[in-house]
Amino acid sequence: MGGGLWSDGIRRADPRLAAMDELRTAWCQGIVFWLKERFRGPLAHLSLMDSPWALCPMAQSRFWSEPFAGTWGDGVAAESLSVVISDWETPGRIHGKPARQCTPKEIAEEVWAQMKAGLEDNGDVVLPDGIVHSWFLDPGVTRAAGGGLTNDDEYFLNDVSSWELRSEAVTAIPNLFLAGDHVRAHSNTDFTCMETANETGRRAANGVLAAAGADGADEVRLFTGAEPPGFDVLKTTDRTRYRLGLPHVLDF
Repeated sequence: MGGGLWSDGIRRADPRLAAMDELRTAWCQGIVFWLKERFRGPLAHLSLMDSPWALCPMAQSRFWSEPFAGTWGDGVAAESLSVVISDWETPGRIHGKPARQCTPKEIAEEVWAQMKAGLEDNGDVVLPDGIVHSWFLDPGVTRAAGGGLTNDDEYFLNDVSSWELRSEAVTAIPNLFLAGDHVRAHSNTDFTCMETANETGRRAANGVLAAAGADGADEVRLFTGAEPPGFDVLKTTDRTRYRLGLPHVLDF
């Protein structure tokens, strides 16, 4: 991940940053559908676990107090339906190709078909025909010269032991501060998400303030995450099984 980012001089100034070269990235872009009516599905960040491309849609309009069509849309679009495409390697339902081998138009068609299959499997009409106003694919995904797609904005994927490879927000270089979901967050958000990016941004801001000699009263507030108390028992059991050489209870 950091292979093309840090110069030799920066690596010498803070050798820990070189560990970022081993961080793994993946394709995890999104597409937005603007709809002519409000989304009929649930008000939630959905995960369509049976969709080949592991889609995660979320409708936006009900999160805003202002009328969507007149404030955020063009007066016609009444909804913004954002969809994360989490799997770019598995063939789709209608074109039989993985997302990274499709054209942008084929991606839009495939995502829509997979959403209809996942949201309407009980007979409800959630995404009626003709509801799409327009769509927009993440601009980081573009057509490659030889066909297929290229990705200029891959997604950091935290996996086992990636914590040891991630940098702190405050580095060993006096004027270099880092923020993002690839940076260490010390609350309970040790995974790729906007909450991690937000917390590391706060830590970076505090680093800047400290370097500038600001009064401690000016520090940005940091938050600690909450975790259900029942997880303590599960973690204890997991540690015990690990010491005994037993597999995790969810490993089959």
